[in-house]
Amino acid sequence: MGPQSITCDWTWGTAQEIKYTACLDEKQQPAPGGPAKIEVGTDGLLRFVESDGSAMTFKRAM
Repeated sequence: MGPQSITCDWTWGTAQEIKYTACLDEKQQPAPGGPAKIEVGTDGLLRFVESDGSAMTFKRAM
């Protein structure tokens, strides 16, 4: 399976995170499996948070 193009609507959450909704794939079909939200923490880390609470965290290279 290769890269997929997914388009989502988004809104700002109460903690200033980006929350995704209505994600669609290239064929305009619902596309589950993307992150539920993206957070930029006060620690400077970027977190892609899944709906189950698991997250992938990114830190800027020095």
